Amino acid sequence: MATEVEPIEGNWYYDRDKDRRFEVIAVDEEENRIDLQDFDGDLDEISFDLWYSMNLELAEAPEEWLGPMDAVEEDDLNYSDQAYDTDRQQSAMDRYRREQVEWAGKAHRPKGGPKAERRRQPRQPR
Repeated sequence: MATEVEPIEGNWYYDRDKDRRFEVIAVDEEENRIDLQDFDGDLDEISFDLWYSMNLELAEAPEEWLGPMDAVEEDDLNYSDQAYDTDRQQSAMDRYRREQVEWAGKAHRPKGGPKAERRRQPRQPR
């Protein structure tokens, strides 16, 4: 039975005849080529003619997405090398703000001299 299912990049398909699930990873109409990747990571390329002669149906993406990456250890699944520590982040932000307030106070203190004296005197009404 020929398929009427279109090859779409990123979609998963099930080949009933070969009992195989795969993802379409590239579709190149100019080259008459569809690139496939099996769940276990094997790559394949087929023509559009072969695609439409296969007995295919849409399939759900596998729940276990690590299939093609069989060398991945459980510890390697961390998404960040640094754990987010809210206490440490908060204390760093507090320290930064405190330093900014101290710096701002030093920067805006009037220094001695005639200009400083002029600033301290209130303006006379006209």
